[in-house]
Formats: sequence, structure tokens, C-alpha cells
Amino acid sequence: MAQTFVYNTNELSPQGYLKPANTVSAVSPDNVTHLQLRYSDFSSSYVIQGSVVSGENSTFEFSIADNLASEIFKMYYSTDGTTYTVDKTFGGTSGKKLFATADLSGLVTLTTAQTISAVKTFSALPESAVTPTTAGQLTRKGYVDNLIGYKSCVFWVSSYTPNESTALSYTRIYNNTGYTPTLTYGTSLFGTQGLRVTFNRTSSNSDIILPPKLFTDDGFNSKNAAGFLGVSETFAQSSANTVMDLYYVDDTMVNWNLSTSNIGGLDIWMKYTLAAGTLSRANRGSGSLTDQQFVACTKDPTSQELEQTSQVATSEARKNFRIELRFYD
Repeated sequence: MAQTFVYNTNELSPQGYLKPANTVSAVSPDNVTHLQLRYSDFSSSYVIQGSVVSGENSTFEFSIADNLASEIFKMYYSTDGTTYTVDKTFGGTSGKKLFATADLSGLVTLTTAQTISAVKTFSALPESAVTPTTAGQLTRKGYVDNLIGYKSCVFWVSSYTPNESTALSYTRIYNNTGYTPTLTYGTSLFGTQGLRVTFNRTSSNSDIILPPKLFTDDGFNSKNAAGFLGVSETFAQSSANTVMDLYYVDDTMVNWNLSTSNIGGLDIWMKYTLAAGTLSRANRGSGSLTDQQFVACTKDPTSQELEQTSQVATSEARKNFRIELRFYD
């Protein structure tokens, strides 16, 4: 936006009255041919050139940019468009402001501190190159995006159950890839426990950062190591991909108890007693053993010495872990 300033040029006639500076009937100015408004140090470096108003060859108009509306101006005239002389009838020695009552509250100044509340869109930025070199230059979004060298999507998995007995729960807490990567259970997709990452783009330069180990709650205020996620051995880094399969490898601690079963009324674990050179055996029973007694297994092929405790580890959710997908192209 700019403001228009109009100025009529006059001269003193031999009879002592003011008349237009140029012959009224002339097609173009024939005396004062050019006008300039100068500001700042009033040199030829800070000039607003006037233009003749059509049909009024002694009237000139100037377009004053908003950021110059508060400047002090002097008027300069020329009869040949080359040599200019100051018109001291315009503001005397010091010059004058053109818009004394103008509202300048919305203008951006060069040196005064201002608070700009509205968003401004710039057609050009003060930068000498795409890569900024000085503290005063603005930085392009593309330059900042490329600093890190890759695009990333970070999944936060709230709940993952290896046997898929409960719904998979996750969110994307960060994503600047321009796509919408997803996580889904793997059993129905590739036949084993795990997750499939679908990233909706063809990329041969991607990788993934997985949690070092997943955990489960042991019910006694501590955590048990429960397993790992790993990239399928069929994933080819050099090929264009849109999915990546993560296999789940169980690492749950297993508890074993001594078998308490018996064979034909005899304990699998029998008590042996040495007395007067004779070794005899009997059911283990209860109580402490003497120095001449020991317990040994008398297992037959149909019985087990150890019994696994009941554990359904794959139905227990692994909670709160992070998976990060990265693209490098």
C-alpha cells in the first residue's frame, strides 16, 4: 500500500502574481519538466520521482510508500531532467513532513523495537544463499529439515501382546516423513508373533531403531525380561520397500519344580540309607536327613524329574516402549 501526494508547480509572473509553472496549452511541460521529493540526507540516493498528471502539465503526483510516510522531504525541480534545484518554498531549509496526521501505527520501522502480532508473509528473505552465513539471516524450512539428514517417525507402543490376545495400542508421537506409517500385528501377515511396519512409500534407504529388550511385570514389584523385536532376515535394504516385518523372540524366564509324582506308589525321588554296610531305600517322606542318608532320582522313562510351572507369557502385554522408523532418501 502507498499514499499519493499531489503538488502544483507555480511561478511568479512579471506582473507579480502566481501562475502555473508551465504553459497551460502546452502538450507537455515546457518549463518545470521534472520534480523530485528527496528524504534522509536529501541526496540523489534517496529520491521519489514525480509524474505529470494527465491534462494538467504543471501538476505532479508522487507515490509514497508506507514505510516512508513519516520521512521529512524537500522538493527539487528541473527544467531538463538532469540538473535539479531545491525549491525552498517547500519546507524552507529543513524540509517538511507530507502526512502530519497519518496513522503510522501499523508500519514496520527499521530501527525502533516493535511487537508484531499478526503473521507477515515475505516475498523475499534476507539471505545471501540457501545456507545462512550470518546471524541476521533467516533460515529456510528445507535447510533446517536437511540438517538432521533423515526423516523420522517415532511410534510409542502403549501395549503389545505377542499372542495378539488384546488390541495393539500405539501412537505416533513424532512424524515428519510426509506419510502415515502404521503398526499392525504380524501373525496373520507373516505367520509368527511380531509387528509389521507399513510406511506407505517406496524407500531403499530406511532403517528402524528398536527397544533393547521388552519387559513384563512379575507381580512382585520388579520386571522380568520378556523378549526382543528384530527385523526379519528377508528384509532387503538395497530394495525398494514399503513394509518391514519385526519378529518377536521370547526371552521369558521359566521356573521349574522338582516332580512330586510317583511310580506305583514309590516316590520318583527316593531316600537312601547306609547302615552296617547295607544300602536301603524308602520313600522320601519328610524331615531332615542324617549323614548316612541321601536322596536320588529313580525316574522311569514315562516320568519327568522336573516340571515346568504354568506360565502364559505371550498373553501378558509388553507396555510403553519406543520404535523409531527412519528414511534417508
